[in-house]
Formats: sequence, structure tokens, C-alpha cells
Amino acid sequence: MASARSILGHALAALAIVGISACGQPPPADHEVPLPNLIVTSVPVPAPDDLAGWTEIEQHTRGDATHGKTLIARYECNRCHAGTGQPAPMFERQCVGCHKVIAAGTLPFPRERIEAWRSATRHYITTPSLTAIGATLRPSWIASFLHEPVKVRPHEEEWMPRLEISESDARDLAEALASGADAWRETRIDGDAARGKNVMGRKGCFLCHELTGASRADVEIVVPSIAPDKLARGMTQAPDLRLARERFRPDALVQWIRDPASMRPATDMPSLGLTEQEARDAAAYILRTPLSPPPPAEPPMARLPVLERHVSYEEVATRVFRTSCTHCHADPSGNGDPGPGSTGGFGFAPRGVQLLTYRGTQLGYIDEGGARRSLFLPEPRLERWGGARLVAALVARHEETAGRPVTAVRGMPMGLPGLSAEEIQLVETWVSEGAPKE
Repeated sequence: MASARSILGHALAALAIVGISACGQPPPADHEVPLPNLIVTSVPVPAPDDLAGWTEIEQHTRGDATHGKTLIARYECNRCHAGTGQPAPMFERQCVGCHKVIAAGTLPFPRERIEAWRSATRHYITTPSLTAIGATLRPSWIASFLHEPVKVRPHEEEWMPRLEISESDARDLAEALASGADAWRETRIDGDAARGKNVMGRKGCFLCHELTGASRADVEIVVPSIAPDKLARGMTQAPDLRLARERFRPDALVQWIRDPASMRPATDMPSLGLTEQEARDAAAYILRTPLSPPPPAEPPMARLPVLERHVSYEEVATRVFRTSCTHCHADPSGNGDPGPGSTGGFGFAPRGVQLLTYRGTQLGYIDEGGARRSLFLPEPRLERWGGARLVAALVARHEETAGRPVTAVRGMPMGLPGLSAEEIQLVETWVSEGAPKE
């Protein structure tokens, strides 16, 4: 399987556009406790083998769809997603739209500038449409995901940014996104999981999808007959099917497998010509096949000691800030969008963090009380993550991706993998030296 993906991945690369702590201990008090399962049922939640005939009841967790629609605008979902019900924003605030034209090289700027921008904008070129997501996804899962995002697409670097959203707002927003979908109905999936495993191999499902924890021994993987560019997108965008048991509506799964576009016209999921029984068998495999336990959470990041040499702003800017940070932490006096990390956005208040220039770094950040504070001076509540806010934010991103979100600081870079230990070491060395310009 790995070799098949690797070989096909190289062939398609040119076509693609480009908490619970370890050992089961409770999280420390300065971590946020992950949002619990919001499903409230009138009967016990069944084990996977008992899914036939299961009806989920969510009346106690339903949010306010009217308020949710105002939250869609407040959190600026339309900057990254189609299907929000909101008009498209101005071009300079279209994150995905701007990234796409930079990748395509169609912006009216010198080629050298476009090339320089591409490395910093290679993420968030393709994001899922939110049109009719209530037809396939559980509102309870949407709410928990908005409040505390998890990695859905294992072959993609980026994931949903961790917004500053309350549980109540997450429920209201989820209710708005899911509004208009048919009510839940009695579900009975008469399928054979063993046959379903072979169906998914023959139809090429495993070429794009992972089902983490399930054995794929003795399964023949067939490449489906779909357009190469669509297959390339699928190989990066396809969700891990392990999440389907908590993420997907069981009453929609068979129809989704047979004819995805009939439920969500904007989907990239192709129709692979499955019969009704094949779709039922595949659904049974997804929902019922035994899964091994998930791997233990990553241990806390081990920071490297500061370097025994001088580090300048230019070195830090070249190796760290300009790779992604300055995209959201730019200078508001310049052209274009200075980014949510500078002037606010996506529900965040303006924090005034500017990393594009040395002078900008010296301005610090705006705290909750509206006062300016240094990014470099130690803060007692951030001591365990590096003390200085600039360092702590980088370390906290590793905690977030390990399922231990930190209350005291939001991890950076938001929605992307944490920086390497060597990159954080460089920043921490620069901070320890007083953040010099030269």
C-alpha cells in the first residue's frame, strides 16, 4: 500500500496545485480540558456492532441557528470556505482565493515577487465547501470540531485553525451550518464488513483514505478511473475514516458512498459506481471493523538549549518569520491585509503583533486590557513553555497538536504543524540575547 501511494504520488505531484495527557493522567490546570462529546441521547450510545437501527437524539445540544448565522459572519468563515451563505469578501481578505492565484501565478506582480510569496502561501489552497454539510455530518461533531479542531485529513499539513470560540457559540454555529438538512431517521445498515474491506480496495478508496487502526492485509488496491487532478486532490484531502464513527451521520453513509454529489454537489468525493449492496458492505466495514487503540499522545516538546552564538533579527526573520508568521503578522501601514494576528479577524481581537520588520517586533502585543506588552519579557504564567510570549506560542502549538491545548497562550503557527525544535531554539536564542537587530 505504501509503495502504491508513493509511486502514484510522485506521478501526480506535478498535477496537484499544491486532552488528555500521556499515561492517562488528567491535564494540568493551565491546559484547556478538551470539549467532551456533546451527544446527549435518550438511550445509551451503542457500540459499533450495534449501529443497525440506531437513531441519535440531539435535542439537548441544539444551538440557535439564527445566532449562528451572525457568528458565521463574525468568524469570517467565508474567507476560507464556500457555502457559508455569506457574500465573498474583498479579494485582499480572501485567504484561499489569494493563495490560489499566487499558486497559479496570475497576480499582476513581478514574477520574482510571486515566487517569493509561494512558499509562504502554499497552505490553504483547497478547503472544503460548507454547502449542505448537515446532510452528512453530525451537528454535535461539527460543534466539538469548531471548539477544538482535530486533524481530519492526515495527508495534508494544514488543518482547521483553533479559533477563540466558546462551546455555546460553537453549538450555535454548528446549528446554522447544519440547518436545512433532513431530520435524522431510523438507520439500518445491512452490510458485511469483510466484503466491504475488499470493496474498498477494488474501488480505490484506500488510495486516498486512511482508516487508522484497521488492518489492510491481503487487500488489493486498485487505482480508480478518475481524472488525475481530482485523484491528486483526493490523495491529500481525503479524511481519515477512523473519524467517521463520530463524525458522519450513519443514516447518510450508504448514500454518500454510492453518490456523494447527490448529497453535497460541491464535493470532490467521486462516484465510483458502487452497487447498493457494495455501498452497504463498505459502510459496514467503516463502522464495524475492529480498530487498534490510537497511539499515545506525543510527550511534551523537549526544548533545545540556547545556542552559544549570536543570532540576529535577519536570521530569525529569514529562517522562521518569513516562512509563515509574517503572513498573519504584517504591518497595517502597508498594502493589503496585515493579517488577523495584527489587526484582528476570524473572531480575534486586534493584538498588534507585527513580525514583518524589526521595528514591528519591538512593538510587542496588545493584551486583554488593551495595554502594550513585550513579546520578549518573561511572563510567569508562561514559564513552563519558555517564558517569553513569542517562544511560548511556538511551544504551545506542539501541545495543541498533541491534544493538550494551553489556556495561557494560543499556539503558533495557527492551523499548521509546530516549528522544529531547531527553529524554536533559534527564536529562543534571539530572545535570550535581547532580540537584537544586528
